[in-house]
Amino acid sequence: MQRPETVKEILDNSVQKFKYNCAFTFLDGEGRKSEISYKEMKRDVDGLAVALLHEFKMKGKKAAIIGYNSYEWCVSYLACLSAGIVAVPVDRELSSEDVDSIISFAEVKAVLGDTSVLEKLKRAEDVKHVCFEDAEAGLYPLISKGKHLLKEGFELEAAPDPDALAVLLFTSGTTGTSKGVMLSNRNLCSDLFLVRDNVKIGETDRSLSLLPLHHTYEAMALLMILFCGGSVAFCGGIRYLSRSFQTFSPTVFVTVPLILEKLHERILDEIEKKGMLRKFRLASIMSSAVGEDKRKKLFSDIHSFFGNRLKTIIVGAAALQVSVAEDFELFGFRVIIGYGLTECSPIVICNSLNDRTPDTVGRPLGETEVKIDRPDEKGVGEILVKGPMVMKGYYKNEEATKAVFRDGWFCTGDLGHCDKNGRYRISGRCKNVIVTKNGKNIYPEELEFRLNRSPYISESLVYAEKGDIVSCEILPDSEAVSHKLKKQAPSDEEIKALINETVRGINRILPSYKRIKKVTVRKDGFDKTTTHKIKRKY
Repeated sequence: MQRPETVKEILDNSVQKFKYNCAFTFLDGEGRKSEISYKEMKRDVDGLAVALLHEFKMKGKKAAIIGYNSYEWCVSYLACLSAGIVAVPVDRELSSEDVDSIISFAEVKAVLGDTSVLEKLKRAEDVKHVCFEDAEAGLYPLISKGKHLLKEGFELEAAPDPDALAVLLFTSGTTGTSKGVMLSNRNLCSDLFLVRDNVKIGETDRSLSLLPLHHTYEAMALLMILFCGGSVAFCGGIRYLSRSFQTFSPTVFVTVPLILEKLHERILDEIEKKGMLRKFRLASIMSSAVGEDKRKKLFSDIHSFFGNRLKTIIVGAAALQVSVAEDFELFGFRVIIGYGLTECSPIVICNSLNDRTPDTVGRPLGETEVKIDRPDEKGVGEILVKGPMVMKGYYKNEEATKAVFRDGWFCTGDLGHCDKNGRYRISGRCKNVIVTKNGKNIYPEELEFRLNRSPYISESLVYAEKGDIVSCEILPDSEAVSHKLKKQAPSDEEIKALINETVRGINRILPSYKRIKKVTVRKDGFDKTTTHKIKRKY
């Protein structure tokens, strides 16, 4: 297959080759399964693209997309990429304040999304709001206008500039600490073209979309399926996961370690409840000595749970327990583990169907250079990357951009080492970012920024305990605390109660995964560098 340079090229090629294939499938408002063909999808995408260009004058401008995973979200994203409109996918779990900050900072001119989200946002005069569900003035009426314009002769350009800014992704919620990652069409298309060789998806494959589409990891899975002629099914959320497996029978499941580990735990619990542990262990021993087809027969109940067609599980965004990967392989599934970052579109290193090692993230993708910088005695050092998938830079932040590039290499901030077979293992983070089990990134500086805005907090330090438990140490502002409590010398318990209440107030406006779980109140100041920055011990 010829290498594409733009997402529009992918869609144009796919609609020619797979015109009547199912591109998307989902449950409608009445619980009935609906399907959208490639031909229908392309008409909707082109219609919206033309309408945004003609009605909203959006050429070269930015459009934010925010909401639950849906066909409408995908059409909005693909329309922007087809029309030379910069797509700004936004996390729907962010507070209204944070979303408004992104819209303002990124100079967004249109916001497309779920009504429930848009209703909470400011309605700036120069920013258009397009609701997915609004039947009179929302997304579908706009698509209809665009289709009418196409019939009248309005045409889209052949393709946007492949090296121009195409997608702007923010790494955290507020402009106080956020960084906007700038990706081009070439970045995205290069990465998916190289990943395709590892995962080998085809037109008979179907993925189940569960992870949020604003994340580059899930967005890459979307583009991969459309590139190869397969279909995407939407899962309404983690609580509907079991039902979705039965309804849609996916062949590919893109997930994060936390979800796969929970599924593994559930499978083992069911086996134990049925008193079949001994039989399970015996089957596991037998499975290691037989082929994939026989493994499926040995563990037919497990395959039935997943809809009987699941073949490939792709895992990334955080570290997966090796034993979990090994068990799923024994069950008869192919587990592909990879490593990447938003700044790299996102995949850099990846296992493949023909070379799967559960305790590594595999080898670098083709055309990708990876090296370990300043390795220690064990060979562990910072992972540096060169390749066509590496971002253009950080939006409006030349200083941050310069800080992550060294002699043409992108500095990932991650620690790892390469074994004698050329496979990589990730050892940890040298940046401050906290990565949760479900693949969410938490930036301590963002939480410290919020904490330090409180009049009762002088300084704070946020870190992770036991992997991903968000914890903090806080130095209270003694004068402000005394004034609030109306006491010259409040007790330790009273101070702690006020600080805990302050943290709870901040937690209420944060997505659940960012909430601070443990608070330690300090009596003494923090150790600092000569530039008066707190020394991070964690």
